[in-house]
Amino acid sequence: MNLKKLSAISALLTLVLTACVNEVKAPAESDDEFSDISLQLAFVAMEDNGASGEAIGCGDSIVFVDKTVSASSTITDSAKVEMALNELFAVGTPFYGQSGLYNGLTHSSGLVVDAITIEDVTIRVNIGGEMISAGTCDDPRIKEQIISTIEANSEFTVSDEDVFINGESLRDHFDMRG
Repeated sequence: MNLKKLSAISALLTLVLTACVNEVKAPAESDDEFSDISLQLAFVAMEDNGASGEAIGCGDSIVFVDKTVSASSTITDSAKVEMALNELFAVGTPFYGQSGLYNGLTHSSGLVVDAITIEDVTIRVNIGGEMISAGTCDDPRIKEQIISTIEANSEFTVSDEDVFINGESLRDHFDMRG
């Protein structure tokens, strides 16, 4: 092999290697900073007649539990509400840890936030999955756990007409009037 051919092959290899190296891109750096944020999850102190928190049906009260998660420092209200609700839905036991606080959502399955829309001073939350109540007293427990979790993690006041399960408002879902 003569020197000209070796030189040409060397130049060609250099071009190919340079092209390959330029194709490998470094991961994009994000301007987003991550930090720990505190979410408020609502559970039920059963039959304490409002002694532990806001009184709700059947002589219970709503009590909040802090849950720390890592999230973007620029998290929006809707993203924070979605995170909080999904954390609440992920608790798969009837009582939260050793606290003795009741979770009325235990009998439901596959609950997940489908969409959140914010218009002016109204937040609407659409939830998918199967929401099942264990009885008459669980109806207000479930409604208040969801509504209180939304309100505690946003700047909005929420009613059971602003939250939907598979397209049906919570009010209609738990309406016993027939």
